Amino acid sequence: MSTGSTPPRSSSRAPQRRNRPLTVTVAIIAALVVAFVFATQVYTDVLWYDQLGYLKVFITQNLTRGAVFLVASIVVGIAVWASLFYAYRHGQLQTPSPRRSAGPRVDA
Repeated sequence: MSTGSTPPRSSSRAPQRRNRPLTVTVAIIAALVVAFVFATQVYTDVLWYDQLGYLKVFITQNLTRGAVFLVASIVVGIAVWASLFYAYRHGQLQTPSPRRSAGPRVDA
């Protein structure tokens, strides 16, 4: 037997809103744990290379890796931007024609 009215759906969205602060908190704690583990590994390497007398080599190597990563990121970013810019400027805007059907074309 149907009464014609539907029950309100606001109750299904309420738990998502309540769990949002918990989700953000868990994500922040997870990020802090990952950062702590990474920092301890780097600090251990710094102590190790300093003990061996090669701290300058370790620092130079890591700064060089960072610089190469930064330069490569900039070059790739410029290439992607140039490609998108060229496609936007020289590409044709393709919109579906109202006379053609949206389905696959079948030639008889």
